[in-house]
Amino acid sequence: MSDRVAVVGGSGFIGCYLARGLRQRGRAVVIFDRVPPDSTRRHILAGNLADVEFVEGDITVPADLAGLLRREPFGAVVNLAALQSMDWCNSYPTATYDVNVRGAIGLFELASQARVPRVIHVSSTGALVSVDSDVVNEDHAILDVRQGHPAGHYGASKAMSEIAAMAFAAVQGLDLIILRFPSVYGFGSPHQTFLAQAVQAVVAGEPFETERGADDRRDYFYALDAAEALIQAIDVPAARLSQRLFLIAGGRLYTDREVAEILGHLAPKSRVRIGPGLSPAEAAVDSIRATYDTSAAERQLGFKPRYDLTDGLTDYIRWVRSYPADRDPRGVA
Repeated sequence: MSDRVAVVGGSGFIGCYLARGLRQRGRAVVIFDRVPPDSTRRHILAGNLADVEFVEGDITVPADLAGLLRREPFGAVVNLAALQSMDWCNSYPTATYDVNVRGAIGLFELASQARVPRVIHVSSTGALVSVDSDVVNEDHAILDVRQGHPAGHYGASKAMSEIAAMAFAAVQGLDLIILRFPSVYGFGSPHQTFLAQAVQAVVAGEPFETERGADDRRDYFYALDAAEALIQAIDVPAARLSQRLFLIAGGRLYTDREVAEILGHLAPKSRVRIGPGLSPAEAAVDSIRATYDTSAAERQLGFKPRYDLTDGLTDYIRWVRSYPADRDPRGVA
């Protein structure tokens, strides 16, 4: 089997950590995306940049995908292409389903025809509907006939893509694994969560304060762990799998109050303040926050997170400090 891996949507945040990890293991990597990695992503790739091939293309254009899969045999294809901002997705639902659902289906079909040995599709805990217990596993519902998805069109699109992926595995026999991530954080993240903004302020030596959100709670999952989980999924023998969808998470919810406290210990001179209650954005999706049972991933993929939140924030701060001070660590011009 070829050791070449195609990372669709690979110029993005998680994609560059995955490409870095694969190259460190001596694997050949092709990034397929509409744009090449920006300055932040190139910083993540570091010395591995010259060893990563970039192919310009769009997941919604079948000819682009077909051209990618015709280049050379791939041992695996990872799909990270997605529109993720919930506000944006709710404003532009057609574009959201075009990329997150139709694009994914096109990739599954072409990968099946090309007999790609392994396809990894990245999903999100946003696919879940309101949780009914403190701990949930992969059997938890992604459809509730009484309500829409708390995460709106983004959540619905990720649920649809999961269902389509499972159908390709069952009908076409596509060797496919779905990884469902929670809130992935780290250097280069485009998502301006409280955690990301607070870290940027701490490194800059600036105060950061927000009126609400201390009770916002997330399973904050470090980007390097996300990349490692993807590599484990690429390499796991099919014979070890009794299911095709896995929750990949830290296994613990942290409130943003706790995030602020940890940053205070790591940087005693920091001035991070957060007001009580839920932020307006998190109030809409708090119903899907839970402790995610990751025992199936541990048993079958052999994956356990390496970083708890303190370790992850320590490394995150190190990454930000290593980046030139005159550049935006989100990769925004």
